[in-house]
Order: sequence, then structure tokens, then C-alpha cells
Amino acid sequence: MIAHCSTNLHYLTRKAPFGKAQRVDDDGIIDFNDYAKEGDLVTIITTFPLTKDETWTKMEYGGFVFFKQGEKIAEIIGVKREAIDDGTLGLAKCA
Repeated sequence: MIAHCSTNLHYLTRKAPFGKAQRVDDDGIIDFNDYAKEGDLVTIITTFPLTKDETWTKMEYGGFVFFKQGEKIAEIIGVKREAIDDGTLGLAKCA
């Protein structure tokens, strides 16, 4: 998979052992052990972080990240640029 950041993208890779995380939108706790099994590897790419207590990687404008089977294999770093929240990014909700 190739991710290209033209506005605002973050990514996070989770692998066993899985733990719990607090959601940004409703402060609920999700236990990823309920949804994944030993050996799973999951990468999530989204416009803003979905959880408060995990370390999300923010992509820079114009950058590319290349993933294979969930693992990051290469990156072309873009340039720093401040995201402007037009109401769709949810930046006000980020921790």
C-alpha cells in the first residue's frame, strides 16, 4: 500500500501483544485483544489520530509511506505544513 499525504495523514502500526487504548471521539476504552489474534499486524492510516494514548506518526505534506503486509518498508518525507481544520479534520478533538 502507498499512502500519500496531500492534506493531513497519520498512521499507527499495532502488533501482538495487543493492549487497550482510549478513543478520541468518546473517551471509551477499546481492548484490541478482542479483535486481533497472536501474529496479527495492523496498520491504520487516517486523517487524525483515533486514540489518545498511542503514538501516531504524522506524515508531512507531499510525503509518501510504503507499506507491505502492514510493515512500513520505505518513506519519502514531505515538507512541514500546518494543517488547516475546515471542520472535517477533527483537530480540536486530538489529544
